[in-house]
Amino acid sequence: PLVQIRLQLWLRELRRMVATVRRDPVLAFADDLKPDELKLSLPAIHCRECGLMGWGGTVRDADMRVNPDLQTFYNSFFANSPHVSFLYPHAVDERRKQRQFQQYICTECLSIMRMTEPHPCAHCGAGFERLLAVWIPETNYTVRRRDGKERRVGSHDCPECGGHNSLTILGSRAASLTSIAISQLFSSPFNEDKKLLAFSDSV
Repeated sequence: PLVQIRLQLWLRELRRMVATVRRDPVLAFADDLKPDELKLSLPAIHCRECGLMGWGGTVRDADMRVNPDLQTFYNSFFANSPHVSFLYPHAVDERRKQRQFQQYICTECLSIMRMTEPHPCAHCGAGFERLLAVWIPETNYTVRRRDGKERRVGSHDCPECGGHNSLTILGSRAASLTSIAISQLFSSPFNEDKKLLAFSDSV
């Protein structure tokens, strides 16, 4: 009773989170990476239902290279663009391997290739050991507009568990983090002095 403790908890906003495209991906803040590192990193995607994780990127028509530009991906993702692709590293699940084409992404240039026999990257020449086997499910579907014309749109349904609109970008902004922290503090039975002071800069 003679000691009063003031505890300050500082949280960093989880914005622009990316993962390196390699066999042992590393989660990182895009703002912390050098330009060369950012070119070989893609936004991290996960399913809220089953926890499936992978990468997200945009691939233009007739192009076989994943665009790592974050702003382009964010705009396309939230607009349900058909140019958004989701890439998942091959799991040990033999059932999945049997039902999917053997696709690879080059960890040096982010080019996508389909092959039956191992060979170097057809775009940058990187050795086969630099290629990563991935599963790229078809996530687009066709909708009919009011004028009768059809257009392709991107789906955010999980290809593994079928969860409706369950694919989301990994991250959490200041508003979400603050909301969760306040809810925990005010619902805690150990908090007998429920007071809160917040500043306009989210502190």
